[in-house]
Amino acid sequence: MTTSHLPRRAVVGAVLATSLIGGGLAVAFAEDAPAAGACPSWSDPAGDATTAQAPVPPLSDDQMDIVGVSLTNDGANVVAAIKVTKLGDTASDFGDEYHVNFTLAGKAMQVYTDRGASQGDPLTSPVGFDSGFYNITDSTSGAAKSVYDLKTNTVTITGTVAELSKALGSDASGKTATALVAESQDYLSNPVQSTGFLYDDAPTKLTFTVGADCAGGAAPVAAAPAPSAVPSPDVSPAPAPAPPVAGGGDPSKLPNADCSLAKDPKGDASIKLNASAPGMPNDPDLDLTSMTLGSDDKNLYAYLKLDKLAAGPAVHDGHRFYVNFTFNKHNFTAAGSAYKDAPAASLKDGLAQSGQVAHVTQLAVDGVSSATDPNRFVGAGTGFVSSGLKFVFDVKTSTVTAVLPIADIEKYGKAPVAGAVFSGVYGGSYGDAFAVANPADAIPDGATTPATSKLTWSVGDNACFGAAAPAASPLSNVGVVKAQYGDTAAVAAKLVDAAGAPVAGKTVSFTVGASTASGVTGADGIAKSALVIKDKAGKRSLVLASDALTTSVPFTVLVEKTALKATGAKGAVTATLTDDDKKPVVGQVVTFASGSKTVTAKTDAKGVAKASGLPAGNIKVSYAGAAGMYTAASTTTKA
Repeated sequence: MTTSHLPRRAVVGAVLATSLIGGGLAVAFAEDAPAAGACPSWSDPAGDATTAQAPVPPLSDDQMDIVGVSLTNDGANVVAAIKVTKLGDTASDFGDEYHVNFTLAGKAMQVYTDRGASQGDPLTSPVGFDSGFYNITDSTSGAAKSVYDLKTNTVTITGTVAELSKALGSDASGKTATALVAESQDYLSNPVQSTGFLYDDAPTKLTFTVGADCAGGAAPVAAAPAPSAVPSPDVSPAPAPAPPVAGGGDPSKLPNADCSLAKDPKGDASIKLNASAPGMPNDPDLDLTSMTLGSDDKNLYAYLKLDKLAAGPAVHDGHRFYVNFTFNKHNFTAAGSAYKDAPAASLKDGLAQSGQVAHVTQLAVDGVSSATDPNRFVGAGTGFVSSGLKFVFDVKTSTVTAVLPIADIEKYGKAPVAGAVFSGVYGGSYGDAFAVANPADAIPDGATTPATSKLTWSVGDNACFGAAAPAASPLSNVGVVKAQYGDTAAVAAKLVDAAGAPVAGKTVSFTVGASTASGVTGADGIAKSALVIKDKAGKRSLVLASDALTTSVPFTVLVEKTALKATGAKGAVTATLTDDDKKPVVGQVVTFASGSKTVTAKTDAKGVAKASGLPAGNIKVSYAGAAGMYTAASTTTKA
């Protein structure tokens, strides 16, 4: 469970104020000036992570020693990577924080992550970490995820531009962040006070434009392969993103009758009392026919459909059903029983006090099941755990439903559930008699362990619930969905009739902001056109229209990358500013500097700007860029 980060962020704000004004801890740093359009990165000397702030005596910590920082952006996500001398698999003695601070739209902001101290932190959580964007000025925040990679000694924090905008309180796209500084801090917390101790900081003069796609020129720290974090009690790897889900409805309601995650044939629910005994006749009460999973922000719902659910099986006093899955390398077994006679349930719950027999409703995590009885757990593993798990037995619909809180899955799985993929998914039915349960049926057929089930399910996949996914639009986008400012985008759309056949000879218009173009569908139903992008960088919509049909899809406008070349002789310099397609960039101010003299000139129709009367020697030629339109560029020449 992640608790509110605001109390600690408030303390950070106070410490930041001291460190930025001049608390005596700033050290020398190097700016790795990026190429035009590349992401900012900077470095910091090793061996300077110390604190002598009272009441802590002078200490040093390689885990807090920043040696490199980068800030990257692919247009949708902001990624901060902080490399340290030696990253440990647990937090430092007082807990640790890593963050990149910056000023954005006049607000003091930061992207952060922290891990609680090993001895526990009463103001946050005893173990684990949380991450996000934080607006120090307004005390508002947005979500992010972090990965601690022990192999590369790098802490990576990733958050969307949308979450940064949420923390900022306005759209962050296209805005330029200044005063970039990375910091590491320890926290000494007790019920009375929480004090932050700054260990290291790495400031820079570089800037960063939110929403500008600079990932192609990413700095060395962030351009390394995606981190593969080493599991530890404090840190769990980020879950794999779930594949897109089509449609979906309310997972707390029964799934659609014709939709399921897995199906199983009728007539195969046969109990064997032991390995040598012949199987009993099929029992419809235990005969699984389908299994369907769904989830919302609070619960996981697992639906087991039976041929004919009754008060209990033909032979045993009760029936018991299992739902099993693996999440973040932890095996979960959710089980629930129902009995014909109430005393049987009381006896089972009484026997559960031994720790070797499950309660009527019980969650087990990483338990090693007995070969003969899935109610018993032997050997290593967490085994039976406390949980808010509930089972519902609906005889009317012949459905058994398991409802497991997401909070329990995250607690015992030691990772966020959002976007995860559960593997080794299977269900089972058992005849239940007090402390003994005998297997009858499984779904997928024959699955008895995570290793024997290849079934997977993506968290949030609710396609089997509620109304079916809407039919595809007859007018769909088949062209590009992003382009740089000022470039020509190759837009395209396909038009089909009700039967899905292509429609020829129809005009389709394409609109992005102030830009519009049109094309006519060919025999394949596809219309193409060239759309000149006139809007500044940011998230936009591409609107397709043909007669009464209209379709809108997300479209991203990126900052145009620029290049600057210059030649000079006898105090005169000619500079040419072009974009990455080698087209001239017109009407932009270029600065020429030599010694104490600075001259500016605008580029003409050919992207050329000239200056004369400069002192002989090296001439620095620079273009500052234009927010949301063009990246900065610079070069040098002699004159």
